[in-house]
Amino acid sequence: MKSPLVSVIITSYNQEDFIRIAIKSVLSQTYPNIEIIVVDDASTDKSPEIAREISATLEKGHLRLFAQNQNHGVTYARNVALSKASGEYICFLDGDDIYLPEKIKTQVELMETHKDFGVSYHDAEVFDSASGKTLFYYSDRFGKGNGTAKALISKGMYGHFGSFMFRKSNIANHKFDNQLKIVGDWLFTIDVLMQGNQKFLYIEKALARYRRHSTNLTLQWEEKIRQNLAALNIIEDRYTTTKFSVRARRAELYFIFFVYNFTKRDFPGMLRSGFKYLQYSFPNPFRFVRIFGRE
Repeated sequence: MKSPLVSVIITSYNQEDFIRIAIKSVLSQTYPNIEIIVVDDASTDKSPEIAREISATLEKGHLRLFAQNQNHGVTYARNVALSKASGEYICFLDGDDIYLPEKIKTQVELMETHKDFGVSYHDAEVFDSASGKTLFYYSDRFGKGNGTAKALISKGMYGHFGSFMFRKSNIANHKFDNQLKIVGDWLFTIDVLMQGNQKFLYIEKALARYRRHSTNLTLQWEEKIRQNLAALNIIEDRYTTTKFSVRARRAELYFIFFVYNFTKRDFPGMLRSGFKYLQYSFPNPFRFVRIFGRE
């Protein structure tokens, strides 16, 4: 089997404690044909120096560093990297996460065999950064399986973005929305899948580790919900066939917002989000049962 080039895009901002481990996890892959593109988003620590130091030890072009002069956010950094990527396949890795050694080899082999799938993803371990203890696996909390864009819309992003692999030819001109720094990866994946009604393939192996710590963007719950709702508005405007999938996800998000407002003792907020949940969940007001223990 041929070994097509894989571009691994690493984005980093002030991750000097982790960036070396992230890069080394890509260099430790059992797959031979990889280019690494690191975009540093104007870090104020030693992150870019560490990436530059590692690059100097490698064959020219194996690791390319693009250090930004201004901080624009992860979506902007990913767009910069996409414009530089040459691989037939594209993967993404945050500067504080880790690939396991067989990740790229496993995904390339399956995607070369299953040409009808435009995207693949695998299970991922979530671990506590301070203790190293495993917290949970994505498959246990968020679900798993093959599917289409509509499944990803109605159920939300149930794979860790670092587990996804895309065919570059299917990405076409799609970019990350710079206004949606938390959920831009979800919208990007949906855009790619909607191009030609592609399917995604699930690999039942944990091939990456997602680091959980206090600075994770995805722990900013109120902003996360608001960005999810904004993304649904964009999806509904772009793709008229997704109406029912969008409605289902809106219902779930408003229920999550209801619970969030309850924890904050925001009773007017509870009333607003509760009413919206009933509005969008009709005629299935028990839809909330699916998301207990998930989000």
